[in-house]
Amino acid sequence: MAHVATEPKLYGLMAEFETPDQLLEAARRTRDAGYKKFDCYTPFPIHGLTAAMGVKEAKVPWTYSRWGCWAQSARSACRCGQAWWTTR
Repeated sequence: MAHVATEPKLYGLMAEFETPDQLLEAARRTRDAGYKKFDCYTPFPIHGLTAAMGVKEAKVPWTYSRWGCWAQSARSACRCGQAWWTTR
């Protein structure tokens, strides 16, 4: 059996940047190169990083607020029903 030489697959890269501007530029270039699954880790928030990465707005806050309003309404309805039932 002949052994066919293949190049190893690339699973990931890591880089370190000195300034936030360098990281923003690298994120923009990575997005423009067509990569969609990448992340940037920083010890502090960097304004504009999510836009540079092309990340859409998270839907989690809206979901939590909707469920919170629903839960509060259900709780109020139960308490009103309980008050009506006990004073009848």
